[in-house]
Amino acid sequence: MAPKKGVKIATKKKTEKVVNPLFEKRQEQFDISWSFATEEGFVRIQRKRRILKQRLKS
Repeated sequence: MAPKKGVKIATKKKTEKVVNPLFEKRQEQFDISWSFATEEGFVRIQRKRRILKQRLKS
């Protein structure tokens, strides 16, 4: 059916997203030193966990 005369049809308006320049999304870059540092952290935690388990057993 055709709309009646004088009746306004609701249309969606496209809203532009406002971007705050203080919170710009930066491109992620893989850094070898970062992955190495995280591996060191994991190794440190594993060693501490192992020592704690040994102390609890004895």
